[in-house]
Amino acid sequence: MAARLKAKLPAKKRQTRATSNIFAMFDQSQIQEFKEAFNIIDHDRDGFISSDDLRDMFASLGKDVPNAEL
Repeated sequence: MAARLKAKLPAKKRQTRATSNIFAMFDQSQIQEFKEAFNIIDHDRDGFISSDDLRDMFASLGKDVPNAEL
């Protein structure tokens, strides 16, 4: 059985990505408000806002939202 060797292709250079640095657009008090709002919506405290979290948030506002809209 003959071993086949793959010819090594020259490494492609990746394009340099532009960083958005979105946090540079906001001051610390605004970032803190975003974190607080996130924590209010994240009922199960798993670090993600799930459809269940959204459903609970809308229910707390008195809204019954269909699953298709979540």
